[in-house]
Amino acid sequence: MATLRITFTPASPAPSNGYLVTYRRAGTADPYTTVTVGSSPADISVTDGWPYEGTIRSDCGGGIFSPTVAFNATVPADSCYIYEFSNAGLSDATVYYKECNMAPVLSFVVTAGGPQVYQCMRSDYVIINSTQVAPGTPSGTIDNVTWARTTDPGCV
Repeated sequence: MATLRITFTPASPAPSNGYLVTYRRAGTADPYTTVTVGSSPADISVTDGWPYEGTIRSDCGGGIFSPTVAFNATVPADSCYIYEFSNAGLSDATVYYKECNMAPVLSFVVTAGGPQVYQCMRSDYVIINSTQVAPGTPSGTIDNVTWARTTDPGCV
């Protein structure tokens, strides 16, 4: 997860019921999500690496709202890390993943008993053979393939 930060000029006086922020992934048919925030900047937990679109308006209470203001924002891919893979099994394993820039699903093979493989990837989409790794899991073992997120988040 990442933080969508929306900075705006607050109303004066402050609206009695806060501000309504409605947002979704930009350019999709996904339904909008609406949250109420109390001040600027507004921090909302979202999936990282995606552009977002939405609106914000004051909720003055009693069904009275300010005009709607649109926004577009991109959340950085802050869950992009270098992962180390090794395979102690007797057969090769295929790892499916997404690069940090949200490219299509790619894959590579971790050779049984072979050298370690290092790959820059998102932490929320990793599948080893046919088993999906829980999003954000920093390390573990599936089908004799061990992975670990390095301490260097040095990929972009």
